Amino acid sequence: MNLFCKLFLSLVLAMTLCVANGQSAGAPEPISQTLQDYFYTAIKKWNAGQSSMSNFPNINTPMSQAMSTSEFSSVRTQLRQAGAKAWPLAPKVIEQLLQTTSNQYDLGWILTELTPSANPTSDFYFAAASVLNGNDPVERINTIAKLGKTSQADAVPFLVKAAASADARERVVALIALGYSGKQSPSSAVKALGRALTDSEKFNRQAALNALRLLGGDAVDVLPEISAYLRTRENIYMTSGVLKNFPTSALVPLRAEFESIIRDTKYTEFQKKDAIDILLRIELGN
Repeated sequence: MNLFCKLFLSLVLAMTLCVANGQSAGAPEPISQTLQDYFYTAIKKWNAGQSSMSNFPNINTPMSQAMSTSEFSSVRTQLRQAGAKAWPLAPKVIEQLLQTTSNQYDLGWILTELTPSANPTSDFYFAAASVLNGNDPVERINTIAKLGKTSQADAVPFLVKAAASADARERVVALIALGYSGKQSPSSAVKALGRALTDSEKFNRQAALNALRLLGGDAVDVLPEISAYLRTRENIYMTSGVLKNFPTSALVPLRAEFESIIRDTKYTEFQKKDAIDILLRIELGN
C-alpha cells in the first residue's frame, strides 16, 4: 500500500471515529461532569421505572413507574435547557434506548435535543455512510441523530433509508430526524413519514406523526395516509395537529370523521380541540 492510500485510509478512519463518537465540529462547551452524571442517573432511573419512593413499603411497581414519570418531567425541562451542551451524554442515552421496552419515543427525542446542530461538508456524509454500513448500533443511531441536525437536503436520503431499517430503534431516531432535515427535501421526507404511519411499532407511528406536524403544509402530499391513520383513532390529538396545517379545502372530505370524533364522549376536550377547530373552519369556509 503506497503512502497516499495510507493517508487516505487514515483520514477516513479519523472522520468515521469523529462521526461515531459524537465529536461534532463546532459542538458547544459541554455541561459539567457533575451535571452529566446527574442527568444520566436520572435518565437511567426513569427508564427503569424507579422513583425516589421505590423502596418505600406499599409502593407497587405501577405506582413507582407513575411517580418516576412525574419526577422525570422536571429533568426533561432541565435537559431541554441544557440542549446541545449535554452532547457527551449521547452514547449513554443510546444505550438506554437499546435497553428500553417502553420509552423509545422519549429517548429518541432526548437524543435529538442534545445532538448539536451542524453544517457539515461532504466528508461528513462519506464518513456517515461508512458508519451506517457498520454493525455497531450505538454508532449507527448516533450518526442518524447527527444527520437529522444537519438541516441539509444531503442528509435526507440517509434518513429515509434509516426510517425503513429493520431495527425499530433506528427507525424512531430517523423519523424524528426527518422532522428537522426533511424540511430541506420535503417530498422525499413526507413520503417516508407517510409510510411509517403503518409501522409495526406505535412509538414509530407517533414519531412519524410529530415529524409530519413539523413539516407543516408540505405533509399534505401524504393526506391519504394521514386520513387513513385518523380513522384508526389511535391518536386523534396528534393527527388533528398535523391536519390543521393543511388548506381547508383539502380537509372537507374528512368532515364526517371530525363530526364523529367530536361526538365521541370517550375523548377529552383537549384531545378534540384541533378537530373542533378544523370542523369550524370547514363550516365557515375559512
